[in-house]
Amino acid sequence: MVKLKSFIESKSWIEGIFNKTNVENPIITIVRSELSILQKELNKINSEKIKLSGKIIFENILVRFFNILEMYLFAYDLYRNQNSYSFKLKSASTYELSPIALHPGSILKYSFKGYCMNRSLGAPGAGDTLIIYHFKDLRLNDNIKRILMCVINNHNKFNNPQGVVWFLIELENKDFINANYKYIESEIMRISTVCPEAKGLYEKFKVEKIIRDFIKILPMPKIKIGNLEYSLYQVFTEPEVTNKVLEELINLGNKTPGPKGPGYSEILPNVFAEAVGNGTLSAYVRILNYNPYLVNLDLREFYAKPVAKKQRISFPYEVSNVSIQYPYPSQSDLQVIHTILCSALSLVISFFLEEKIVKALNPINKIKFLYNMLNFIVGYDILKCEKLKCRERLETL
Repeated sequence: MVKLKSFIESKSWIEGIFNKTNVENPIITIVRSELSILQKELNKINSEKIKLSGKIIFENILVRFFNILEMYLFAYDLYRNQNSYSFKLKSASTYELSPIALHPGSILKYSFKGYCMNRSLGAPGAGDTLIIYHFKDLRLNDNIKRILMCVINNHNKFNNPQGVVWFLIELENKDFINANYKYIESEIMRISTVCPEAKGLYEKFKVEKIIRDFIKILPMPKIKIGNLEYSLYQVFTEPEVTNKVLEELINLGNKTPGPKGPGYSEILPNVFAEAVGNGTLSAYVRILNYNPYLVNLDLREFYAKPVAKKQRISFPYEVSNVSIQYPYPSQSDLQVIHTILCSALSLVISFFLEEKIVKALNPINKIKFLYNMLNFIVGYDILKCEKLKCRERLETL
């Protein structure tokens, strides 16, 4: 499977996949990859290895073959029932979302709005190149991260959600905690009225950070906006001050230079994302599943980071225009996938008929059963792979 090794090396390839320019149907590329892996697994086989890991090799070969078979069935379904494959969600708050199942080769498209995650960097805007990351990649204490996600998912229950987000991010600053210990404790209690787990998570966070009840008193840091200075307490709790700071960051972001156009990343194994800013602290995203199986995506788990020196966009508090673009195959595409399936089938049959394999996978009755099962699924002439009718055969099971 093709991997993203660097932004520069992979941009043209992944851009072509997303825009369907000069590339084959993603399903074909996926089954080619599975066939290549199957061939490599078979090449590993020798007498010693079979004795040591015959079961593992046996299972790997079956997994790869059935991945290819399932991909053929999926392509066949798409070809015959294009109208039944549709997905569109006009808009939703994060708490209304549930994981979305993304089929192999399909592209999920959506827009989202998030919060500013840095009170000192400019805010990204329309056209800015963005990179999508999974929440596990966010450099923030796991306990605080869980509180943050709860706050964003329940943003409508807070008077000043942007201020709460900045407050939680600031907890990574130990000097801030030491200087504002009592205020922080009261703020965590307030958050706990919406997110009950926040208090316990904060206690775990304190233990991990080795923060003690005996603290030194430091002055509250201040931020200057125009001719006025505001304490962090005001920035985090007073909506008017929060909005003033945010306006300054938006203006700063508009003046900060940086690349424009889509950015690309691998957010999960063989799951690629393309993203670009479509407004202040908002993004347009496309996600492609390049695996031979369904991938469930929770849009609440992804955030965006600009390539330019600007702040990150948090997990979404609102998404809109969610839809899925399926890799509808042509008749010639089906024929190519069919040919690859036949090649895989020939390799598997050769593997099972090999005398040394038969001995290693004793008893032979298991192989006969598998042979009959494959024959039943893919058609009557399994060795020549003629008149393949996978879907009709499976419907009779």
